[in-house]
Amino acid sequence: KALRYQLDGWRQEQYKKANYTCYITKKCKSKDKRLQLDVHHMNISFDEVINMAHKNLGIKKRHEFKYQYNEGEFEKITQEVIRIHQEEVEAVVLEHWMHMRLHERYGANFTMEQLKEYKYRYRTNLYKSKNGNYRKKSA
Repeated sequence: KALRYQLDGWRQEQYKKANYTCYITKKCKSKDKRLQLDVHHMNISFDEVINMAHKNLGIKKRHEFKYQYNEGEFEKITQEVIRIHQEEVEAVVLEHWMHMRLHERYGANFTMEQLKEYKYRYRTNLYKSKNGNYRKKSA
């Protein structure tokens, strides 16, 4: 968990790029200060980033907890995790409830295609029926 907290700067950059707006609902934090936004990793999961950082540095993975690494190791891992996020991670900003709903529906790693399909269905109020056809959601 300690490494996630090191990403506040990167997370804020993603919010700013998205104008503090949910990709799907288009709700904006400037209009609703209570809006809870998340940043979702699209192409590389957070766990994959952690594994990549350890592998790139040749440091044996213990856990994310800072106290399990010496000061130098934790600092190197932190910098590598930040670098990977800045250079390789594609991210999307979502309302928290929408983020959780997408994970429930598609699992931990949903694709951009799934995200776009869900966005289309949400924005047009269409939902896929059991036979695979789209239908309007009943009121």
